[in-house]
Amino acid sequence: MSEAEIKETYDIWKLLRAARIANKKAALSTVVRIRRSAYRREGAKLLIDQEGGMNGAISGGCLETDIREIAFQVMNSGEPRIVHYETGGMEDIVMGLGVGCDGEVDAFLEPVAEIRDFEVIEHAIDLMDREKSFVVATLLSSDDDGLHAGSKRLLQEDGDSMGGLGLEALDRAADEQASTYLFGEESRTVTLSFEREGRAYEAEVFFQSLVPLPALVIFGADDDSMPLVRFAAEMGFRVTVCDRRPAYVTKDRFPTADKLVRCFPPEVKEHIPFTERTYVVTKTHNYLNDREFFEQVIETPVPYIGMLGPKERRAGILADVQSERGPLSEADWERIHGPAGVDVGAEGAAQVALSVLGEIIAVKSSRPAGFLRERKSSIHARR
Repeated sequence: MSEAEIKETYDIWKLLRAARIANKKAALSTVVRIRRSAYRREGAKLLIDQEGGMNGAISGGCLETDIREIAFQVMNSGEPRIVHYETGGMEDIVMGLGVGCDGEVDAFLEPVAEIRDFEVIEHAIDLMDREKSFVVATLLSSDDDGLHAGSKRLLQEDGDSMGGLGLEALDRAADEQASTYLFGEESRTVTLSFEREGRAYEAEVFFQSLVPLPALVIFGADDDSMPLVRFAAEMGFRVTVCDRRPAYVTKDRFPTADKLVRCFPPEVKEHIPFTERTYVVTKTHNYLNDREFFEQVIETPVPYIGMLGPKERRAGILADVQSERGPLSEADWERIHGPAGVDVGAEGAAQVALSVLGEIIAVKSSRPAGFLRERKSSIHARR
């Protein structure tokens, strides 16, 4: 799942919890299987409330109206169900949905009031708050009539689990399957085999893998950082803004930032964790500050260090750093992106922000950031 999809799941689970606490009717729709082409991937969610309000999306807008009507039926019946859509090729454009996406989508709808093992959702929200990785397994269907669709089980990265799918043998099979998805950022439906009293059964189980949201650390709190912070937050990054000037690092200026840090470069590691899921942009508009912040983060495992400014400025900073600490390694050079951004002819703070974020997403996804029309494989090909 992308960072935006992970954030969407987190936000919708919190809304779902609020609806349940308020004893309001609602239904949760989750994409559990995709065949061929589709706008959203497995794990995409849409929450429909009793007034017809919707949060999230399971398509580009073509399925939501229909799924909302079915959601009302699910709310009233209290029974979950799977809905299958065929979006059709261009030859079917006048039939059915008329989408012309040439794909199939399965969505699982469950009434919020009847969600089994709701403590799994509660615990999942807590784990996301604590930046932990985990997998949630949801039973979709089974030929064992003793099991109930919607049952959930959660497996954490440390091996702890909670909830259950209704049978110990199925839980064991689910845990084994879930362990292969930990840290994988993938979601999919799998057919599991199990036995009860000597008889063989099968179950369709949806596995959703969730990892901590990636972090973006921006050194520099000038006005041109504002769109970068705003866009990054909307895309699902946990954004930290760091600057040594207290008057610049304020919630009024950066309302969507998750963390604001006021410190000098030598102190930055005391305030900000730098991991393999942290992306960094230096843009203080001060040569010495940018160099000192760079010196701090080059020693960390961050996969991306973006440096705004012309090539000559970047070359000067890197030359200064190497004169003091020795040559940069080949792996270091791979992480350094300066001037930061993809070449789209960006002008102005908003366009530059999109350019930089485009490059970060490409690095995170191991994509070349080229034109999609030139991509030979599926746009959403599994990595």
